[in-house]
Amino acid sequence: MSETARSDELIQLRIFISSPGDVAEERDIARRLIDSELPKRPAFRERVALVPVAWDDPAARIPMLATQTPQESVNDARPRPADCDIVVVILWARMGTPLPETIRKPDGAPYLSGTEWEYEDAKSSKREPKPVVLVYRRTEKPKLDIDDPEFEEKRSQYRHVGEFFARFRNADGSIAGGINEYATPAELKTLLERQLEDIIYRRLPDTGERAPVAATIPDAYVDWLRRTYADVSLLGQERQQSHAVTLSHVYVPAATQTTIRWSIAFMTPGVRSRIIPLLQRLDAESLYVPAAAGAGKSTFCRWAVLQSIAGTDIAHPVPAPEEFAEQVPANLRCRLPVLIPLRDFHQEMDCGRGRRVWHRGQLEKAMAAWLDALQPPGLTGALLLAHLNAGSAFLLLDGLDEVPVSETRDGVTGYPRDLLLSGLAEALPAWLKAGNRVLLTSRPYGLDEVGLHRLGLSAAPLEPLPEPLRDLFVARWFHALGKEEQTPGLIATIRGRDDLAPLVDNPMLLTALCVLYDSGGRLPEDRYQLYRRIVDNVLYHRFRDEVREREPARARLEAIALGMHEGDAGSPRLSPEAEISYLDIERLLRAFAAADSSYERGRVEPVAQREDLLTRSGLLLPRPNDRAAFYHLSVQEFLAAERMLRTRDDLVPVFRERAAVAEWRATLLFLFAGKIASKTPRWGADLLARLVENEDRAAVKANPAPAVFIGEALELCLAKKYAVPDALAERFRRLTLDAIEDEVELKSRQALGLCLGRLGDPRIRSLRDPEAYVEMPAGRYPYGEEGKTVEIAEPFRIGRYPVTNGQYAEFIEAGGYRERRWWSADGWAWRQQEKVNESLWWGDRRWNAPNQPVVGVSFWEAEACSAWAGGRLPSEQQWEAAARGPKHHQYPWGDDWEDGICNTNGAALGVTSPVGLFPRSRQGELGIEDLAGNVWEWCASLYGHNDKKKSDVSRVLRGGSWFHAPNAARSASRVPDRPNVRDDDFGFRVVCSSPIFGHRSRTSGAAAPYGMAFTAKAAER
Repeated sequence: MSETARSDELIQLRIFISSPGDVAEERDIARRLIDSELPKRPAFRERVALVPVAWDDPAARIPMLATQTPQESVNDARPRPADCDIVVVILWARMGTPLPETIRKPDGAPYLSGTEWEYEDAKSSKREPKPVVLVYRRTEKPKLDIDDPEFEEKRSQYRHVGEFFARFRNADGSIAGGINEYATPAELKTLLERQLEDIIYRRLPDTGERAPVAATIPDAYVDWLRRTYADVSLLGQERQQSHAVTLSHVYVPAATQTTIRWSIAFMTPGVRSRIIPLLQRLDAESLYVPAAAGAGKSTFCRWAVLQSIAGTDIAHPVPAPEEFAEQVPANLRCRLPVLIPLRDFHQEMDCGRGRRVWHRGQLEKAMAAWLDALQPPGLTGALLLAHLNAGSAFLLLDGLDEVPVSETRDGVTGYPRDLLLSGLAEALPAWLKAGNRVLLTSRPYGLDEVGLHRLGLSAAPLEPLPEPLRDLFVARWFHALGKEEQTPGLIATIRGRDDLAPLVDNPMLLTALCVLYDSGGRLPEDRYQLYRRIVDNVLYHRFRDEVREREPARARLEAIALGMHEGDAGSPRLSPEAEISYLDIERLLRAFAAADSSYERGRVEPVAQREDLLTRSGLLLPRPNDRAAFYHLSVQEFLAAERMLRTRDDLVPVFRERAAVAEWRATLLFLFAGKIASKTPRWGADLLARLVENEDRAAVKANPAPAVFIGEALELCLAKKYAVPDALAERFRRLTLDAIEDEVELKSRQALGLCLGRLGDPRIRSLRDPEAYVEMPAGRYPYGEEGKTVEIAEPFRIGRYPVTNGQYAEFIEAGGYRERRWWSADGWAWRQQEKVNESLWWGDRRWNAPNQPVVGVSFWEAEACSAWAGGRLPSEQQWEAAARGPKHHQYPWGDDWEDGICNTNGAALGVTSPVGLFPRSRQGELGIEDLAGNVWEWCASLYGHNDKKKSDVSRVLRGGSWFHAPNAARSASRVPDRPNVRDDDFGFRVVCSSPIFGHRSRTSGAAAPYGMAFTAKAAER
């Protein structure tokens, strides 16, 4: 029979094992995998029969099975390698027994051994499908004794192995794809098991004969979507009968960055917004959307589902500002929208016993089974698969971070996140090629750079709410409640309080502020106090009797939240669980009653307590299939921290153990803030000092998560103006600088670098300090794209970094915007007209860390600050000479691009990075930082050769930026823009004469080189 044909019998796959005698242990491993271990896998049981075949003499008429006697093999007449389904070749120091002279290659050359013959026989097979050939080589060097009588023969065998594998080497010495190297037999087992499992799974036919399902969109399902996803909870607010609030009443457009590259359209005067509605980008392409807790990921998923339904009205009585107004998503309409909350989905995943790999078919079947269990009206798993095959599905996978990294079920550890990601990595290319649209969301820690690259999705991080959308959010929220008169007061309060800035750009937290403001309460000052107040407020309205109802309800909610975080002794959790079964709630409530009887008094059974919390609390909400979840994961994190504050005296072990897991970070920050609130800031400093002593360079390089937690806790202290002891600050600075040099994972490096800036970055000097500059030697340098050169007649000094916010603050504080003498005539006229006194994003936390490059500066501001510093903007010839360096590189570091080497759009940070965060990108010989990526840098040069120096003529910008593609980061790249443009990726650096600062006086109105002796002559080589 055909091994891969559909049949009522088992599918039979023959696996030939080709290996000399020196790998007997590996041979036994392969045989056990094939003969006993793999057939027991749930996916293969009763579906496939695996037959191991071994054959030591290709001249013999009959091969011998590894599991039979020679006579049995003769009787069964099993096949040769060319007739098998899979051929496994394992080699170490021997090629195997030489063949008789009569057996030669088609060209007459002898085979190295029978093993090579077996390999070639399989590769030249005429059957379809051809055998899959897997080749493995043990990399351990064999021990050869020169006194061994067989030394020469063994050395010859080892050389033959080298000759055999030489064919698989690429020109650069790397090994070709499909050829595997392993160090130990145990490592071989891991490799072989994974690869055999993959091949076998692909050979299995679909089970059952299903009638084809038409890719329709049932009306009943559409009606269900409208009912289900239009519903909205207002965080415990009681609805007024006259105001039936739906999502369309309170939703404001989620925003992300556009993908438009530099073009002539960018050359319009003024400020250009890069922020567009996320729905617009999703209408054009599949996306991965990372964002912080409460940023609106799940709400956007529900909104996108509703907007994909044909005929949905997108208008609102409180319209959005024009630049944020959403358009009808024409490319999403008429697709089948399927929203899968991954925290629900993973509960139904069959994680097996320690498996980490899923395939496309397994993922699709799991999704179909989940839908069949959920039973939305009119929707079946088969219908989803039909749309995926037709390319008409709109698949929304929400909350990757809520899928545990690992979990224990019935004593068996599974890895659901690895399984899901591996399945997606295989499925996405086919889904997208077919035309499907896919949205994946997560908190940022849920998917790293490698994982994102593997999936191949474009990243579209959710933007913090800009001020126009914050105002719109408040207006729509109170409009939905019929309390429009509250809107101006809250907007004015938010604008008047700088301490609210970290809270108001997050929709979840802004909702909480609206709730508290509506209740007449004083708005809190930090995230911890905000969550405490909102939980108190919700429970106050739901449980009026404080002693008999409210306090016990809160304590039970805390116990459930902590149980969802930690698990129990029998099933401990590495990361928090975002959803819980009713039975587990009952178990946690029984344990709570046993541990703290003061709230219980034997009055109410856990089942009744559970129902009371689910129906009344407004914080713990019922989910399908007898499960529950908190209103938001951040509420669970807060309540878990509150429980630990109540019940644990020594919290140091908690911080030490849990800080290594990124999913615990938000909970630990709540715990840290809560403990400071109940103790003193000194307690917090002492804790961080103890934690930082546990970290060293090697530990941070291996896992930066604990250091990132320490940094975020330090930022909390700094925001509250708590004193940070010098020893603690210095220790953290050292760890962070080492982490930057070691190039730890990028998002962690960014977080550490930002904290370093707010704590005080020792690398950054005043613009008036000679140590802020690097000497650039005179000489002839390449210039531009056309083979020209430029002569730099005299040496000059150029800033080691683009000008940072901390350096620019000196200019502002020194009266730089008030003093006419630093400005050119055109620049002063512009400043007076625009009435500016600081850079455009000076008050925005996304851009204003002291060690981030200042952005939102026009050419005129950059020119004035440079003059105040004692220098000027570089000419573009100077700038390119500095970027290329003495060795005339194509990029500052060399001639070849390297992924992840600097902050371009490929890094997917979506924002400027602290200067010097990418050490491999620094100029190779001179050590100048950030000449590629991060921010475009204004140059003094006019863009066009025929331009005349008029106030509005375009100037040159160099270096590329966080927003643009790697091609813009080449040393020769140049772009133009009007001098009055203040963009979020426009910065500058200063050049000064050498020796520096010889002259400090300045005559008003001039834009001269400020004492610089510089000449540049361009000439073709």
